[in-house]
Amino acid sequence: HDCLSSTAPNEMSSLVLQNGQILYRQESSLGGEQLCQLIQRTYQVSDEQAKVMRKSENKPADYQIQVADRFNAQIAQEVQRVLQFYYTTQSGEQFANVRNIFLTGSASTQANLAETIFSQTNTSAECVDLTTSVSIGMRADASEMQQVGSELAIAFGLALRGL
Repeated sequence: HDCLSSTAPNEMSSLVLQNGQILYRQESSLGGEQLCQLIQRTYQVSDEQAKVMRKSENKPADYQIQVADRFNAQIAQEVQRVLQFYYTTQSGEQFANVRNIFLTGSASTQANLAETIFSQTNTSAECVDLTTSVSIGMRADASEMQQVGSELAIAFGLALRGL
């Protein structure tokens, strides 16, 4: 079994999958917007400044400790809840441990997120950048695609389904 967790601006959607079949689904209200709010509170900046800071390469020196580590802990706790709820819904004969956790979406770009989730869940965790698996058309800006690629998980999923 694998767990796929994707963060959007206002929510995190998690799926437990086996051979492409959804066994369990859970959504929570933790997402990129909460990260921006944490940046706002920590550095006393506007919403717009927080969004710029979140995507910037030049973050304050204490950003990892003051913001990223705290937010990563929140994401890890939410993933742990998903796994706990999933495990409680499984009957004995169907029970199987989740072997891998894959993370996509805006929050998946946070440094050390996969490591934090692994330490919380003791399950292999990996942040997946979907843009590395596709070829980018000539009219698209490759550097911009790399910046926003983590936020396009839903669009990639819909495109794969032909919707």
